[in-house]
Amino acid sequence: MPDVRRALRHGIPHCDQATDGNNTTYHSWASATDCPPQYTVWEYDPYGNRTAVGCNAAGVVNVIQAGVPYVRVWWFPDGETTSTWYSAAARLQYGSFMDARYDSDYFAWQATQPPPGTVPSGSDQ
Repeated sequence: MPDVRRALRHGIPHCDQATDGNNTTYHSWASATDCPPQYTVWEYDPYGNRTAVGCNAAGVVNVIQAGVPYVRVWWFPDGETTSTWYSAAARLQYGSFMDARYDSDYFAWQATQPPPGTVPSGSDQ
């Protein structure tokens, strides 16, 4: 994948080659409501309830194939780090060539999560 900073300078390519218009690529900025949980910034109230308040990723390039999400490439403020979510179809196609960062970050995040209703001490996770 080309350097994210260069891609943003020149624009994210838009692919709409299918005759029915169901394949496309688009970029969106990351937000607390559209952020994978392992990259979400959380705040906790005194009762242990959490609210998503931000995203450690800066944006995402979405690839839609046959009208459904195929891959989502999350990129980070340094402009070089990426993390890719793969659909089941993409996993079959890419196999061992997949970037495992998204999955490993998710499993690492999941292992640190407190039981529901617990306020984590000194953590924004």
